[in-house]
Amino acid sequence: MVYKDVDRLKQRVPELDAVAPMLMGRGGTAYYGDQKTNPTMHGSVPEVAKIMEPKMYYGRYLNDMDIKEQRKVCVIGKKIYKDLFKEGGDPCGKKIRVDSTYYEVVGVDYSSGGISIGGRSEERITIPITLMQAVFNRGNAIDIIAATGRPGVIMS
Repeated sequence: MVYKDVDRLKQRVPELDAVAPMLMGRGGTAYYGDQKTNPTMHGSVPEVAKIMEPKMYYGRYLNDMDIKEQRKVCVIGKKIYKDLFKEGGDPCGKKIRVDSTYYEVVGVDYSSGGISIGGRSEERITIPITLMQAVFNRGNAIDIIAATGRPGVIMS
């Protein structure tokens, strides 16, 4: 699938409410100071929050400017937070390194269970999809399109 498929889906299926592309990838190793962990990486868009409903413990989810400007920001899952920030406290504004790339933490998602697309949410680092396309040389490809129906619409 390619990014334009999202627009095609929105145009051709008016019964859909939220439609969001996602990219999946192996994260390698994430570091903060002398702490490290092995996350999964997700490239995402703000609209995913309408589908997967993150439970923000600190900070915020990705926003439109993060996507537009390919900001090197991330939202980290609960396990990533606990592995990297053993002292606790708000990690927002701090930088973590995943392999050789640094990302500023803008939020901590404490979601667990529920929808598990491409790995558990606790073990995920979510970055803007546009940044993941560039950093991981993914071009215009996408791995998953998540969607929800408008209220009152039976999806079958």
